[in-house]
Amino acid sequence: MNNLLKKCFSLTLGFVLLFAFSAPAFSAVGFGIKGGFTLANRVSEPDNFEGYPFKSKMGLVGGVFVNKGIARGFSIQPELLYVQKGAKITVPEEDAKVDFIFDYIEIPLLLKYSFSKEGSKLIPSVFAGTFFGLSTARKMKITVGPDSETEDLKEDTKSSEFGLTFGAGFDWPLGSGRIVVDARFDLGLTDIVKPEVEEPSYMKTRTWLFMIGYSF
Repeated sequence: MNNLLKKCFSLTLGFVLLFAFSAPAFSAVGFGIKGGFTLANRVSEPDNFEGYPFKSKMGLVGGVFVNKGIARGFSIQPELLYVQKGAKITVPEEDAKVDFIFDYIEIPLLLKYSFSKEGSKLIPSVFAGTFFGLSTARKMKITVGPDSETEDLKEDTKSSEFGLTFGAGFDWPLGSGRIVVDARFDLGLTDIVKPEVEEPSYMKTRTWLFMIGYSF
């Protein structure tokens, strides 16, 4: 991630933390856990791998979050997630598959609005924000029939990424807390390919995340 993106993320994080802890005392704070699955792909040039088109790859996502009210209906929600991203291609005539595995520790910073209605337990919400990801795995797994081998991609790809995230969800009371459900889209803005790599000339992540959790 370049210096400008690092500065933007640092300023955003500082603003969110300042806003959170200077908000009125009546603002509720919730802590929670969540998990689910991802549908990941990428945009790149060329838009294929050796002539075979990229397809969406399913993965896992999970982590923790904090939600703090800042005004009527509005809250901020920092999160810490483990997210599996990437893509895959299939070569049917050779019974082969290639998985591009890009896993991240991701820190989303969200502004959330909840549509509460008197007498209704179900509370829908929308949210948007930024995310910063630190890579934990960057590799390519090639499977041909029953055999497979893995190639490290760290020399060709970057160790972090930055992007935008937006989505919607709802929560429902259960016991002393609430069930939370959300669906979101991660729009990667960082070209994760290093400048010296000739092909692909660029690659950015595109990931859907679907999660369910519990807020205490």
